[in-house]
Amino acid sequence: MINIKGKKLMNVLIVGAGRGEKTSVIGGAQIIELLKDKEEINILGVVDPDEDAPGIKLAKNLNIPTSTHFIDFINLPNLEVIFNATGLAEVEGSLYEAKPKGVEIMGGWSTKLMEDLIKEKAEKLSLVPREFLGDMLRDFASEAGFSEAAMVKAGERFAGRVEGDLKTYLTTFKEQGLGELNLLKVDRKNFELLFTGSGLIESYKESEYPQDNFTRGYLARAVSRVSQSPMSCEELECRARGDELCRFLVYPAQPIESLDLTRGTGGEKVSVETILDCIPEGVFTTNRRMIITSFNKAAERITEVPAEKAIGMACQKIFKSEQCGTPQCELKRAIENQEDILDEPTTIEVNGVQVPVVCNTALLHDEAGKVVGGVKTFHKR
Repeated sequence: MINIKGKKLMNVLIVGAGRGEKTSVIGGAQIIELLKDKEEINILGVVDPDEDAPGIKLAKNLNIPTSTHFIDFINLPNLEVIFNATGLAEVEGSLYEAKPKGVEIMGGWSTKLMEDLIKEKAEKLSLVPREFLGDMLRDFASEAGFSEAAMVKAGERFAGRVEGDLKTYLTTFKEQGLGELNLLKVDRKNFELLFTGSGLIESYKESEYPQDNFTRGYLARAVSRVSQSPMSCEELECRARGDELCRFLVYPAQPIESLDLTRGTGGEKVSVETILDCIPEGVFTTNRRMIITSFNKAAERITEVPAEKAIGMACQKIFKSEQCGTPQCELKRAIENQEDILDEPTTIEVNGVQVPVVCNTALLHDEAGKVVGGVKTFHKR
């Protein structure tokens, strides 16, 4: 059989639709997941006597034919390979007796080997973007004599190829092997965002000054595109010069009072809250009495508490972490000690279930610089 791209398709049958919990081989459900996106593979059918088997349900969702017995597929004229994912020798024997000449059977350790090879290949491929881009940027910076401004422009151009909300920009940056960026702190009055960065590809050797200029350009363009307002970015701290973390401040490229924060024909308001709702980390703010004053969409998703219920409530009644109500409370410590608390692991209670998370806690200041509350960002670990 030939597909539309002119490549020969391999037509396969999967017998057994479990997940391999009771056998030494991978289950049919896993094989479907491994093969479903392969253009060169055509799954003719999935077989299992249990109609509620996970692979049967998955196959039905993917519009792949199913049956309780392999006899319904064994004589299809284009069948080439049968995966015996049952782990049962008697099933394999029956398949050998019934299969037409020329049809191959993969069973036992051959299915396990297939899984291992696919995983190994995926892991190797996932390293290519980081290694390639890292080497490329290092060569540009050290050998080609690229200036700081050129590296910033390169980051801006890369962000210019991404479309979506801020979550998409941060996820794309990580998926491309460029490092990991997280929002740490928000200054709503001045429309400023503070990010931390780790594993950044430019922080590869000791330096006397911040050198993550590609990341600066990327963050500035990302926030600019989301807010539709020109933004700048400065690296405040850099691991390359011995700082604990890389920190980036994104701020308006023009005076805040001159910014046009409306967009579209309907005059939709673009605010820091709009940006916060587009990021993957949970973010909420409190006043000095630990009363929640804002709660973004990711915080709603992780805690399973809607913002309208969270805002106005005591933090410990909503967040429910191990430290809530104790002297170890991150927000209380941050406010009392006048310092930010980074990358602190804890667990929170979500509908009676303990969920492990990592938190960053920072201070909120008023116009005079007085501490008026705190901001916490968190994500599942």
